[in-house]
Formats: sequence, C-alpha cells, structure tokens
Amino acid sequence: MQASHRVAMNTGFLYGRMAITVFISLYTTRVILNALGAGDFGIFNIVGGAIAMLTFLNTSMAAATQRFMSYAQGEGDQNKQKSIFNVSVVLHGAIALAVLALLEGAGWILFHYVFKIAPGRMDAAWMVYQFAAISTVFTILSVPYDAVINAHENMLLFAILGIIEALLKLVVALFIVHLAGDKLVFYGFWMAGISIFLMLLRVLYCHSRYAECVIAPILHFNRRLFREMTSFAGWSLLGSSSGMVANYGQSIVVNSFFGTSANAAQGVAGQVTGQLGALSVTMLKALNPVLAKSEGAGNRSLMIKVSMFGT
Repeated sequence: MQASHRVAMNTGFLYGRMAITVFISLYTTRVILNALGAGDFGIFNIVGGAIAMLTFLNTSMAAATQRFMSYAQGEGDQNKQKSIFNVSVVLHGAIALAVLALLEGAGWILFHYVFKIAPGRMDAAWMVYQFAAISTVFTILSVPYDAVINAHENMLLFAILGIIEALLKLVVALFIVHLAGDKLVFYGFWMAGISIFLMLLRVLYCHSRYAECVIAPILHFNRRLFREMTSFAGWSLLGSSSGMVANYGQSIVVNSFFGTSANAAQGVAGQVTGQLGALSVTMLKALNPVLAKSEGAGNRSLMIKVSMFGT
C-alpha cells in the first residue's frame, strides 16, 4: 500500500474514532456531573486534574520512543527495535517511580496548603488523589506499548481502544448514578481500574503480535540508545510539562478564588477543549510513523512527499 494511501486510511480510522468518542465523552460528562453534583465534580477535577494533566506527557514520551522505533523499522533492524523497546521499558519504569514519589510529596503540600476543599470531603478527595496517582503510574508504563502500536501504524487498534475507553467511562458514569455509597470515591476507583485494564489489553496484544516486544533489558539494553532516547524525550518532556504547569496553574487559581464549583465548570470546558484539540493530534498520529520510517529507509523523497500530503 502506498504511504499516502496508508496515511489516509489510518487518518480515517482515527477520525472515525473521534466522531464516536466526542459525543460519548461529552454525554458522559453530563451524566457524571448530575451524579456527583457540582461540588464533588469540582473536587474530582481539581484533585484528579493534578494528575490527569500528566497524561498529556504521554504524547511527548510516546512520540520519542515511536520516532526511534519507526526509524529502526525503516532500517529493517529487528535487534535494534528490541533494544529500543527494552530501553523504553526501563526508562518509563524509572519515570513512573519518580512521578509517583513526586506526586506523593506534592500531594501533602497541595492538600495542606493549596486546595480549598470542604473539610467533610477531604478524606474522599485524598482517596481520589491516590487512585489517580496509581492510574498515572500505569499510564506511564503503557507508553512503550503505545509507541510500538503507533510505529506499526496500527491505528485501527488505537481507534478500537479509544472507543472501548469511552464506553467504559460511560458505563461507570451510569452505574454511579444509582450507587448508594460515596460516589466520588467509587468514581475515582473505577477510573483507575479502566486505565489498568486498557494497559493490560495493550500489553497482551503487543506481546502476541510484535516480535520486538520481548522484555529482556539485560540482553537488549544499549547504553548509547538510552542516552539518545533520554535526551530526545527530555526536550519533548520540557515543552509538554511547561504547558501542563500553565494549564493546571489556572485550575489552582480558580480553586483558590472561587472554590470547587468553578472547577466543575472549568472541567466541562476542558472536556470540550480537549476534544477540539484532538483534531490536529489525530492527523499527526497517522503521519509521524510514515515520516520516520521513510527517513530511516533513506527514502527522503517519500518523506517529503508524505509531509506535503499531510499538509
């Protein structure tokens, strides 16, 4: 299949996913807002948002691994692909531990000196924070598998996983409506459960389908690759984290001056903004693997042609 046709087909898969998930996600927001109420929904957005913003880092981290993986595929070097995968697993394992330690330390400061949450809901908010921290760790650990799927241009799988995630979140929201216990705590728990479940699906699929997904860091570890990938990911991380801090800083300011109800309104606006931002991200997701593979194969004319087609 020609590269331009492949990009067009993969873009179609991703935009089809987006067309479905946009409506499901926006409806889910309405359902969960009604179920939790403005106060608890605002708590979830300010507390969970402290960690949910970190999921944006996955895009930059996965892009770094995918770039190296796609380039190696273009070169046709299977052993190098295994080394890249294992370096990525080690790298993101270290990042996950560092982020968990950072979140636990920052959580103590946020809950004691920053967040404005009603005293009666502080314990529930702390539990939601812990669930969100666990979710973040598993999300970071899934980055190498996201990168492999993207490098293989398996956008149909991305579309399927995205639709499954949206439907699971809708099911949880509808279940929470009829729950008798603390709805906020249960909602945080099931959001973490969905992240873990989706990671397991990625792991099982990749290890069964792709030969480079072999976890043997001692056998396949490459120190030079580790330095290159750390440097590449570091610059991507710097750009993404600066935007993340700026966006979440707004949430803290809103919470400080207006309380959790204003955070609820901001959470709804964030859902709409996020779906709109997916328009450009979707196209790049289909385009980037082909660009890196073409350059890795030494076919610069194809790389330029695909760039122009994408533009």
